[in-house]
Amino acid sequence: MNKIEAIKIDTGLTYQGENEFETMLNEIEALNKTEGSSSKEEGEVTLGDAEIADMIVASGVINNVIRTIKEDEQKLKEILDDV
Repeated sequence: MNKIEAIKIDTGLTYQGENEFETMLNEIEALNKTEGSSSKEEGEVTLGDAEIADMIVASGVINNVIRTIKEDEQKLKEILDDV
């Protein structure tokens, strides 16, 4: 049976305080409103809060997976060196 390990997701947020995530989303929304007043270029995509939040979480998960793969690769090299 596979062992399930808990992971810590590092979103890379730099805000301080209790509502750091909400603060970041509010700033992004404000930027979208000011930028939204200009005409959209062809192919330009506007992301909502949910899409941005999903990207932040996915980035943290991907970074953790990459770190785990590198650690496992190093462990495998050590095992193969012993053989």
